[in-house]
Amino acid sequence: MTDIKWKSVTIRLEKIKNKYCDTYFSLQQQNPNWKKTDARLAIFIKCKNVLRSTELGAVLTRDHAQQKDWWKQFGDITNNETKIIIDETLESFNKTLRFSLVFFLFSMIESSFRAIVKSMDHTAYENTKRSFKNMYSWLLSPRHITLDSNEYEKLLDILRLYRNSFHNNGVYLPDNPGNTTIHYKNKQFDFIDGKNMSFDTWDNYLNLVEDVHDMLESIVKANEIIIIQNIPSFEQ
Repeated sequence: MTDIKWKSVTIRLEKIKNKYCDTYFSLQQQNPNWKKTDARLAIFIKCKNVLRSTELGAVLTRDHAQQKDWWKQFGDITNNETKIIIDETLESFNKTLRFSLVFFLFSMIESSFRAIVKSMDHTAYENTKRSFKNMYSWLLSPRHITLDSNEYEKLLDILRLYRNSFHNNGVYLPDNPGNTTIHYKNKQFDFIDGKNMSFDTWDNYLNLVEDVHDMLESIVKANEIIIIQNIPSFEQ
């Protein structure tokens, strides 16, 4: 954990969080008839809240938990056993923080996509609601939406496979044994059966989170989506 540059992580989180906020206010201004609870707006606030919580954890680590003297209040930090416990706790928190970012962000995307598909085509929603993979594949099909990139499905595939690995402590264990390779934005993401993710770093996570913003903005601004009068969020 000592090699993590927490200052850089917090700066990047703040920048991406503000990007989600700016898009929310821009969409609200451009579409004054949209309700604040409209899924096209709510998704950016949901993602911003996930990022804000993650940023808080990163700041606490940067300013306190990473500082050895901070642990004096809990015990004798000169004790070797205590030092080991501190290192293990820091590593565990780092892992939990990164897992939570992807897990909750993906959950926000899923709930919003379900609302969008339901508003676009109720039959398609009923046919795909048991498989989010099938649902976002339907939504991102050129037959249903005009987008500026054909790589968004790959982005969601990466996030979905990573999210699913949480059930196995970050180890990729697919239903059908074998490896999976996804080529996305001139990079190769390898999911090796029985192994942890090789791209499991803050930089890679945050790159994907920033790409998620661009994907969401492109989707809600697509002609097929923007013409819908109202898209109620599922929590209503």
